Amino acid sequence: MYYLIADLTVQMNPQHQPLKDQCLPYKINELPLLVDCVIPQGAKTIAAYQRKKPHLSVGEAEYLLYGAYFYDTLLRHEGIMLHASCVVYRNYAYR
Repeated sequence: MYYLIADLTVQMNPQHQPLKDQCLPYKINELPLLVDCVIPQGAKTIAAYQRKKPHLSVGEAEYLLYGAYFYDTLLRHEGIMLHASCVVYRNYAYR
């Protein structure tokens, strides 16, 4: 399957939640002319990662591994990954 994420065409086939649903808004149906990032199927890699970090579900392990692969590709395309969050309590935002 193909996805357009951060202006990069990504080929991947997520098998587990939460990644499976989180990718849906980015799915493209047409065959792209150029694929910027191919994330390999990695059931064995995911299982090995999960054994090292048993507190993670298989879906969480997939999410983290696929994300790391994508972020590495993003850097090679002069992009960066930025994460931010805050908590809203009684109409005030705290960071």
